[in-house]
Amino acid sequence: MVVLIRLLLLALMTTGARADWYEGEGEAPVLGSDRGSAYESAGREALRSALIAAGASVSLVKDVGVESQPLSGGVTYRTADSGHVGDVQVLEEGVASDRVTIRIRANITQPGKVCGHDLVSKAVVLAPLAQDAPDQAAWGGLERMPEAASSRLLAAFRSARADFLVTHVLSGPVALDSQHWREDSRRQVEYLADHHHSQLVVFGRINNLTLGRNDDDLVREFAMTLSLVDGLSGDPILTRRYATRTYWPFAPTDRVGADSDRLWASPYGLEISRLMHTAVGDMADAVACGRPKTRVIRVRPNRLDVAIGARQGIQTGALFKVLYQDNFTDAEGAGYASFSDSGATFEVVHVYPDHSTLAPVEGQVPGSIRIRDLVQLDDLWE
Repeated sequence: MVVLIRLLLLALMTTGARADWYEGEGEAPVLGSDRGSAYESAGREALRSALIAAGASVSLVKDVGVESQPLSGGVTYRTADSGHVGDVQVLEEGVASDRVTIRIRANITQPGKVCGHDLVSKAVVLAPLAQDAPDQAAWGGLERMPEAASSRLLAAFRSARADFLVTHVLSGPVALDSQHWREDSRRQVEYLADHHHSQLVVFGRINNLTLGRNDDDLVREFAMTLSLVDGLSGDPILTRRYATRTYWPFAPTDRVGADSDRLWASPYGLEISRLMHTAVGDMADAVACGRPKTRVIRVRPNRLDVAIGARQGIQTGALFKVLYQDNFTDAEGAGYASFSDSGATFEVVHVYPDHSTLAPVEGQVPGSIRIRDLVQLDDLWE
């Protein structure tokens, strides 16, 4: 039976802004008898997919609370003061095979804005996940879990297209530890970002695939640690561990395989996918209001070419400032980077998929500007 739920508005929609309806779907496993949490998780995924369909930042999901109603078998939505989401209608909901599914339509306004301004995605280099204890993968035949989980993480990044553009996926994991950051770690990240024309580098590890029992049920853990690093300064931005424990609906001797549809449609696979989306949302939130930066890739008479373009949301007329970068090391040997405004402002005059041409707003291109100098998008917050 179709259920209609009215969004409880705590803030009015922005006056004069256009709002449109977008649909989204979500699903989540029912763990034990806790249907309430399953409805909440499925509702949040449905809202996330609607926001993505609208071209919005996935960080806006945090502005809309999703509360479960276990007794009536539904969800209630409430907004913060973002003014992005109006009415939400639940078109379909149900429980089958210990899985909640929800389909909604949401009235969304200002889908391309975050922090009050037009959104430009950040370029990312993604490293495949490493694995701490490969022997744990033997149960269920999950030897390829690092590759399979990395593919799910890549899909989560690509679905958050308003926040991130994955410019390159490395061929293998990187030997980096954000908990013990050294000068050579900084140099390695800066090299990866520079080589692949990206602002951010993401890497991580699968920490736990333990299989065990809870009474008569098999349960399995999944834990991973992900790190987001500023590739232009070499400074870590966010390191967080994500973990879940849920039913393993297969026989102990069943070699399910990490690439199988059976695995990813199971409660265990759904929980891993949920963690991936949560992690990408956390990263989007961490860099949402940061100004996009990139490198100068060519200097011409009265023109600069920079490594950011239409695929990241750049349009003609956007303004950039040239930055001076200062790297230094303190008395304990820790490295730091700082940026200062050179005072030179440039306007985007031509946009291509992955680069743009800039012209000085006043005068000529300063003779001091060189290839690999940094530019920062300037007119987002003016």
